[in-house]
Amino acid sequence: MSENNSAIKIGDEVKYTDIVTIIDTVDDDAVEVRTDAGYSFWTTRDNLDK
Repeated sequence: MSENNSAIKIGDEVKYTDIVTIIDTVDDDAVEVRTDAGYSFWTTRDNLDK
């Protein structure tokens, strides 16, 4: 763990980077994604980088 990560505490907003697969879309903006670990969640396209 780096020194920067040692100060992270409950309630902090942090940037999380993971490779995900888009598995569903609704409208033009909402997408459901799945992580390599098998978790899925909904987000918006502006939260994703290709």
